[in-house]
Amino acid sequence: MEELAKISRTSWPYVVGLALLFVSIFNVTDLTKLQVSPRSDIVWLGIVLGIGVILAGLATTLWRVGALPMVGRRHTSRKNDCWQAKFGRTEIRIAFGRLQDKAPHHPAKGAAVVLPASEFLDDHCLEVPRTACADYVKARFSDLPGFRGQLASARTDLGAGSRVEKEPGVFEISYGAGQCIFLREPLGTTPSIYLAAVSTKRAGTGLRSTFGHIDCAVENIIRRASDERLSSIYMPLMGAGEGGLSAHASFMALLLSLAIAIRRQAPGSLEAVTVVIYRADAQSLPALSPGTARDALEMVARMNAEWN
Repeated sequence: MEELAKISRTSWPYVVGLALLFVSIFNVTDLTKLQVSPRSDIVWLGIVLGIGVILAGLATTLWRVGALPMVGRRHTSRKNDCWQAKFGRTEIRIAFGRLQDKAPHHPAKGAAVVLPASEFLDDHCLEVPRTACADYVKARFSDLPGFRGQLASARTDLGAGSRVEKEPGVFEISYGAGQCIFLREPLGTTPSIYLAAVSTKRAGTGLRSTFGHIDCAVENIIRRASDERLSSIYMPLMGAGEGGLSAHASFMALLLSLAIAIRRQAPGSLEAVTVVIYRADAQSLPALSPGTARDALEMVARMNAEWN
C-alpha cells in the first residue's frame, strides 16, 4: 500500500496532463465503448495546460531524485556522485551504495570506518543479517575468528561497565550508549574501525536508538579522530532498521551531530566524513532519495554557516 501511495503521489500530474491533452484534441461520445473522434475545434488552452502540468510533474520528479539544482543552494555541490558541503575545514559527503564498496579496500593511513553496534559492544552485531556491521565485516574479513578475538581484547580497555537486564532474566555488561571501540587497522587488512554503541536494549523496551545515542557516539568518534590524526571517516546511517529509527530520522540526527561535533573540535587533520546511504545496486532505490539527502545537507550547512 505504501508503494502504491508513492506511485500515486508522483504520477498524478502525468495522468491529469494527458487527460487534458486528450479531451482537448478528441471528442468522447461514449467512453465505455471507447467511441472517440477528432475535435473540429481543438481547445488550445487545454493543450497548453496539459503540457504545463506534465512539465511540472517532470520537474518535480527530477527534483526529488536530485537531478535538478536546488534553488538558492549556496553550500552544497556535487562531485563524483556525492553531495558535499564544507563545515569549517571538514567536508561532509553523502554517497549512495554499500559501505564495503565506498570505504577503502586496504589499510589506508588516516582512514577509518564506523560500524554501528549496541551498548554491549559484543560480536552479536556481526551476526545480525542485512545490517551495515555484519555486511561489512563478512565482506572484508576472511579470518572472522581473528577479528572477534581482536574485538574482545579491545573491549577490555573500556573498564568494568555496568550489569543491566537486557531481556527478562538475562543480564549483560553494558558500556553505555555512545561508547566506542577503536581498532587500528584490524588484522592488517582494512582501514581502522570504530565500533560505535548507538542503541540500548532493556527488558520491557527492547532494542532502540535515540538522537541522544547518535549524538554521543558521533562526538566520541570525532574526538578520537583528532587523537588518531584521521583524515577521512566512512559511516552508514546509524540507528535505522534494528534501532527503530527511520532512515530520515537517522540521517538528520547524524548530520546535526556531525555539524556540532566538528564545530566543537579544534581544527585538525580530519578532511572528510562520508555518510553512506545504503543502496544495494544501481538498479535499486536507496534508503533515502538523493534529493532529500541533498536538501537536508544544504539546510544543515546553511545553519552551520549562520552560526559562524
